[in-house]
Amino acid sequence: MATDSVRSASHQRLFVGRALQHLGTAWVRELGERLLEARWPTEAGFRPGCVGVMLCADRLGPASQKDISSEVGLDPSDLVGIIDILETAGLVARERDEADRRRHAIVLTPLGRRRADELRKIVSELNETMLAPLDAPGRDTFVELLDTLVAHHRRR
Repeated sequence: MATDSVRSASHQRLFVGRALQHLGTAWVRELGERLLEARWPTEAGFRPGCVGVMLCADRLGPASQKDISSEVGLDPSDLVGIIDILETAGLVARERDEADRRRHAIVLTPLGRRRADELRKIVSELNETMLAPLDAPGRDTFVELLDTLVAHHRRR
C-alpha cells in the first residue's frame, strides 16, 4: 500500500511539470499563430517577450526598465533587446524619467497604445480558448491557483 502512495505522489510531481510545460507550449504556439494572422507583430520583428512587455508598459505607464523586467519576469539584459525591437517598430520610446533624470522611462507611443489594445484583445481571446474546457467556477479556481503559484515563485 505504501508503494502505491509513493508511486502516486511521484506520478503527481512528474505530471505537474509535464502539464505546465504542455500548457505553456500550447499557449505560446497559439499566440504565435494569432500574431502571424495579425501580421504587424511579425513585421515589427516580435519575438518572445514582446507581448508581455508591451502590455506591461501599457499597464504601468511610464516605467523603468527595472520595473518592467521585474513585473514580466525577464532578465534585464533580455529586456533591452525587446525594448530595442519595440522602439525600432515605433511602439515604445525611451524618455527621461521625470523623477530621476539619470534614468529613462519606457512609454508607449500613440501607435504602441493602439497596438497594445489589439494585443490585449488577442490575449483575451486566447485565454478564452485555453480555458474553454472549464466552467466558470473552474476558471476562477484555476486562475486563483495560478496567481498563488506565481506570487510564491516571484518572491524567490
